[in-house]
Amino acid sequence: MAVLCPVCNSNFSQTDTSFSNCQKCGEDLTAFLSISYAPDMLVNQAVKLIESGDYRMAYDKLSAAHYLRPHDNEIVLEMARICELIEDYQGAMEKIAILLSDSDDEKIKEEYIRLNKLLQASEKLKKADAKAREQMFYEIKDVIKSAFAEFIRETQADNSELEKE
Repeated sequence: MAVLCPVCNSNFSQTDTSFSNCQKCGEDLTAFLSISYAPDMLVNQAVKLIESGDYRMAYDKLSAAHYLRPHDNEIVLEMARICELIEDYQGAMEKIAILLSDSDDEKIKEEYIRLNKLLQASEKLKKADAKAREQMFYEIKDVIKSAFAEFIRETQADNSELEKE
């Protein structure tokens, strides 16, 4: 694997995994190499977690890798795939939207605009559903109150009749 030294900008090949110094300037690159390979290590860990069925932990690993390497579309695509596996279709659509937004292709940009409209419509529907559930909750509460009040009236009426006797 070719590595560019952050100190002297020399390009060199890293074949020995224990290697940690620049071959040209001699600078210790241990920390730099750890950071530059961290996303790859996280992706590899995520793949193993996916294979074992631990999708949520795999997603967390991929999120960390995406944070370290935000322009790596393969990571985002894998995150979208996990969202689908755990049936988080909203999350999957959001990840796909990220991929589409990074494209320079006009047709893909049109698809991105279309997908954004769908996401917005989905959010409105979700909010509408929440309002409908809240309205239903209040209606049920009113019905229970009415039924309880009617029960109290009947009980009081029965007690009045018993007192008269």
